[in-house]
Amino acid sequence: MQDTNKEILNINNRIIQIVDFHNLTRYKFAQETGISDAVLFNIYKGKNKPSFDLIEKILNKYKSIDANWLLTGEGTMFKDEQALDVLEDPALLYKKDIPLTDSKPATNEQSTVNNSLLDKIIELSSENALLKKELEELKTQHSK
Repeated sequence: MQDTNKEILNINNRIIQIVDFHNLTRYKFAQETGISDAVLFNIYKGKNKPSFDLIEKILNKYKSIDANWLLTGEGTMFKDEQALDVLEDPALLYKKDIPLTDSKPATNEQSTVNNSLLDKIIELSSENALLKKELEELKTQHSK
């Protein structure tokens, strides 16, 4: 039973990471995905495992999210580098290979490095948002 609870917590945390990454409130995320606020609240509290329907709605709304990552936690949040272009707010992570000088385009090696760094930034930003949320919860619990 303990593994099931750990699995629920992990997939729930990944859903929370998606919400946080897109800078949405729970209410706004529920509206955008077509799920009830109560269902999302229970996912935040770790009371429920997301249903197939919920996962499908998230993946249909946020096409850049990697389904394997959402389900298993393996890999990165996004399918590939090109998927970043479909984010709701491209200004958040405007992705472009930047040449070393104005006259030289970026090489394949530079593009690969840029893409790897961008993936790491996304991963760390997501983790940072989750840690901030946990810190706030701990502060709230401690103040009681």
